[in-house]
Amino acid sequence: HGALDWHVSDQGWTAVCCGQSIHLDAAFGTLAGWEADGVQVITQALEPIFFRAATEIDAAANPAAGWGQRWREAGLDRLETRVVDTRALRFEQGGFGLHTDLVSRNPAGQDVAQTSVLTTIQADGSVRVDALFRTASWLPPLPRVGVTLRLPLDFARLEWYGRGPHESYCDRKESAGLGHYSSSVAERFHPFIVPCETGGIEDLRWARLWTASGLLFEVVADSPLHASVLPYSVAQMDRARHTHELPAP
Repeated sequence: HGALDWHVSDQGWTAVCCGQSIHLDAAFGTLAGWEADGVQVITQALEPIFFRAATEIDAAANPAAGWGQRWREAGLDRLETRVVDTRALRFEQGGFGLHTDLVSRNPAGQDVAQTSVLTTIQADGSVRVDALFRTASWLPPLPRVGVTLRLPLDFARLEWYGRGPHESYCDRKESAGLGHYSSSVAERFHPFIVPCETGGIEDLRWARLWTASGLLFEVVADSPLHASVLPYSVAQMDRARHTHELPAP
């Protein structure tokens, strides 16, 4: 525990506490930087995501008419998200918050989703993220509604409480028992010949990522959720036609 010292600039809002620096970027309106023990923990800002790398089932027998194609026609794989409004908040307990309204548009200029994000930096240096999503009524059924965040590959060890040890999804999770598991991040990626959605964890309560030096990044859910931790982004997996086209770890 310690005092929360925060600073405002044209680049955004930065809180310093307990040996760490947490940055909320003005361009993204969300958590974009987190430095602890001299290590940059976040390499890409938190942002909403509504797409996944299509599986063969998503493509169906006719790739031109499957779900993957319908998601691409809606532009879910090429969304541009921008800040509509931000509002800074101070709390009596000493914490700081940023409420941000975002809009995600496809290449045709159509509004696909509106997302409201409340990022709260607690006086003890922990961060809470609450997100509310409103998606357009004309969209096809969505493969995902959530957020994505990128960390350095140094966070190579994963520990979690949820379904496991193998991947699980809402339609195939009974074989994955609820419990405490661990693996490498690389092991969460299944090398399908054509890279696609993989490594899901259903009913996740919490997850911890570790570096070899012992630096910890922990996520705790208010209620069970679905998550994945992979060495590749959704865009990298979706663009690759074969596993050899993926970037080297």
